[in-house]
Amino acid sequence: MHVKGRFFDGKSAEGHDVIARFSGYGLTIEYAETGRFIENWAADDAMPIFQSADGQRIDWTHRQDKDARLMLREEGLKYRLEAAYPGILPQEPGEWTGAFKVSFWLMGGATAVLFAVFLMAEMIVLRFPAEWEREMGRTLAESYVLEKTMGGAYCETPKANAALQKLEDRLMTGFDARHPLDIKIINSSAINAFALPGGYIRIYSGLIDKLENPDTLAGILAHEIGHVEQQHSLKSLSRSLLILATAEAITGGTGVSTFLIDLSNLRNSRSMEREADQFAIDRLKAVGLDPADTADFFKILIDQGLTVEAGDLFQLMQTHPQSSERLEILKAASAPRASPSLTDDEWQALKQVCTDA
Repeated sequence: MHVKGRFFDGKSAEGHDVIARFSGYGLTIEYAETGRFIENWAADDAMPIFQSADGQRIDWTHRQDKDARLMLREEGLKYRLEAAYPGILPQEPGEWTGAFKVSFWLMGGATAVLFAVFLMAEMIVLRFPAEWEREMGRTLAESYVLEKTMGGAYCETPKANAALQKLEDRLMTGFDARHPLDIKIINSSAINAFALPGGYIRIYSGLIDKLENPDTLAGILAHEIGHVEQQHSLKSLSRSLLILATAEAITGGTGVSTFLIDLSNLRNSRSMEREADQFAIDRLKAVGLDPADTADFFKILIDQGLTVEAGDLFQLMQTHPQSSERLEILKAASAPRASPSLTDDEWQALKQVCTDA
């Protein structure tokens, strides 16, 4: 049995069109165009981590390399897999079976553990020195870019830098920021943007390439600034580390910590995304920009069948509110625009920054 899909090796942000060939021993991943071999995943290592409600999309990761992602989509995919390989998938999307499920329920206090961890994480963030948060963000930004792109990945020109600064100045007018912002463009075809602790925001050139006007980019930036101002990245890191320490101490390292971290992300990243969306709406209206322009981004994603990958540093790709839901919220928040965020020349400088750099 073979299925078409999209593969991310976890070492770069670039995705590849692939064919996944299933057998009783696992699956083989090949380039779709050439048939050239990429990887073999043994049956014990191939882990389904997401199923769409209609059973047409299933995402996988590798047990030993959880940065890798294999995203498969095909009509009737779930039923074909279950018919060919009984027991390969959880019984329902999001349901864990077998010994892992039993071990979770034996813990009994999983919900209580998460609740306590959330409270502790909030207390840590409230008391976390601003200079430490800034240094953490700087270190994460440097290590992430080096790991994912082998360094030298930023695109910069004087005109593009000036245009980015103009967007930042417009969005921050009359607002007392928690941290000075550090916004840079990463040379990558990925449609992505993310915020790190301490004001570090990174935008992929592939995202800018998809946008038709600068006001849409302004909305995306406002959303990422919302993550910075509400310290979402720091909260996510704190929760994950606390869950890891607590669960490993209780279970002696049975893998429950990974489940609890995933559950924590599932329950909370959705609310964080909505909080960042609301921050963006409020900020855009305050500086005379129309939040509905940001909806154009989600329309592009929906039209092209793409996935919002915001926050990929923390592997939250499948936990954000659906693009269609966010599109409707942003359209409903439409407000008059006082003036464009950038001139045509400034916008072209940003669109061409990785070409001209």
